[in-house]
Amino acid sequence: MHIYGLTGGIASGKSTVTSCLTEQGCRIIDADLIAREVVQPGKPAWKLLVHHFGRDILQPDDQIDRAKLASIVFSADFVVLVSPLLFETQKFLWILKKTIVVTCTHDQQLQRLMKRDKISEVAALQKMHSQLPLSTKCKKADIIIDNSKSQDETRTHARQLFEKMQMVYVIVCLSDLECDFLNTTQGCKQLNKWALPEIAATSLVPVILLLSWHWVLFIVTFPAAVYLLRRYLTLSGGSMGIYDPTEIRNRGTLSKFQKEAFIKFGYHLVIFFITLYCFIIALIT
Repeated sequence: MHIYGLTGGIASGKSTVTSCLTEQGCRIIDADLIAREVVQPGKPAWKLLVHHFGRDILQPDDQIDRAKLASIVFSADFVVLVSPLLFETQKFLWILKKTIVVTCTHDQQLQRLMKRDKISEVAALQKMHSQLPLSTKCKKADIIIDNSKSQDETRTHARQLFEKMQMVYVIVCLSDLECDFLNTTQGCKQLNKWALPEIAATSLVPVILLLSWHWVLFIVTFPAAVYLLRRYLTLSGGSMGIYDPTEIRNRGTLSKFQKEAFIKFGYHLVIFFITLYCFIIALIT
């Protein structure tokens, strides 16, 4: 899962972008909402959480089930963490894949803040100066959304951002799959390299034991040689040999090879102790 940090100056348009991302189905974590201890039943944050996630997140006493809420939120491919003071506190930067800043002009920010909070210009400037300037936040950001024009353009930019985040997730997933396939291919190459030597050595041992009249050891080792020869002749390997990454995935034989490896390990361990026992008996007699 990828986590994106969304920030911006006060009254720069974070709520507009957040609203648009929510409409696209993006999971939103509002740091301001979490920071306030208002998640008691009936409180504003409680109502918002229940409205957004449904009553399934509630315990029998109507308290928020934090574990269930977390499982819902973090089951998404990516999440947007909204924090006005993201760069000022720097507490969440370490978990973020990308940071997003919503920006506008200084005059627009001032006028919007005065209108939204119904405060004077002096009070609005004091609030703005309590945060990093938008220009500074833009320099630190990975992605910038310009909210200096119409809301329709801002919402278009937000939708484009959402599509890009989805594409990045898909590309990363494909990259992970490609890495898995390459690792599997490398492992199969090593296994195929030793497949024939293993069969030759396992077949040669019972022949030597038979020629030297060691019937007990011959009877014990002969089944392994027959099994490996039969598997080599009957198993339809892929283009790489017995072990092929594509064939393993298609036939689902990976678990079979794993079980076989454990069985062969145990078998050879038993053969070792039987041979050791026979060797000691031979020395004694």
